[in-house]
Amino acid sequence: MTILLKIFSALFQYDYRTVMLQPTLSKQKIVTLGSLLLIPVGLWTFAGFFISRVMMGTGLFTAILVSLVLGGIIFLVDRSFISSPRTKYKWLLGAVRLAFAVFSTVLGSLAIDMVMFSGDLEEYRGQKASDQKKSYALEYRDTHQGEVLRLGKEKERAYQRYDELAKAHQDEMDGEGGTGQKGFGKVALAKEKDKDLALQKQEKLEGQYALAMDDLELKAESHGEEMSAKRGDALLSKFKDLHEFVFKDPFTTGLYLFFFGFVFLLECFFILYKTAVSETIFETFLQAEEDYRRSEMEVYQSQKARYIKERSLLGEDHDNIRKILKASGRRKIG
Repeated sequence: MTILLKIFSALFQYDYRTVMLQPTLSKQKIVTLGSLLLIPVGLWTFAGFFISRVMMGTGLFTAILVSLVLGGIIFLVDRSFISSPRTKYKWLLGAVRLAFAVFSTVLGSLAIDMVMFSGDLEEYRGQKASDQKKSYALEYRDTHQGEVLRLGKEKERAYQRYDELAKAHQDEMDGEGGTGQKGFGKVALAKEKDKDLALQKQEKLEGQYALAMDDLELKAESHGEEMSAKRGDALLSKFKDLHEFVFKDPFTTGLYLFFFGFVFLLECFFILYKTAVSETIFETFLQAEEDYRRSEMEVYQSQKARYIKERSLLGEDHDNIRKILKASGRRKIG
């Protein structure tokens, strides 16, 4: 315990020699508070590193820097909460620290849940990304299908025109329409030429329509992949997917709330310990030392104020009068 006591005394800026003279209970409380302080610091450090490195994909150095900054912030806040003496406004400091506990609980539980549900969540996100890819692709087709629709209508008209010319040519050949003459007459040859031109136009439009459809499909697939990938890389979307996955099943929801409550208790336990456990002799000694120094300062300020008042009343003769009174052994004026 000696090593821990020396470490935590330095962290809380206590004089180690003074601490060693305190009763065992006082030293135990310093070690306990210091040990409990490591829990929220560790949670914030882990959450900062995981969210930065794993979820946001930052570099290793950046992730370590973020984790150290977050851990350092909560360490400074908690150390000030532990080291501050009890005052009438201590409840306000406790309320602010409780708010920190709520925020850190959210971050810590999110990091733990992302680790715990990572496999199931990836499967859920993969299926969701596939559905979204299809949805984005369909939306793109609906928005950019104007050229395809135009070619489709022209192709249908070309089909109809070819059918009409083919029927007219056949009727002319059979002698059932047109001139009424069977065989390859001039009219039949002219209608056959019109039919062939219509067929060529139809085939050309079919090729253009197929190319337009293929181009639209490729662009729609590319758009779907791009949009689903953008959403999948966003940090907020990962958090939203986590909660969608968690709250769709009662068992998963219960497990999620269990870990949330566990992390919250870890964050708040040292606050409860600090506020619920009675003050030790060492804490009382620190407060008494502060009160003694404050009373000395008040006495000094009172004497200074009296000296200024006497000097203002007596003027330049003030110092001479004080010397005479001191020499005669009488009390000072005032």
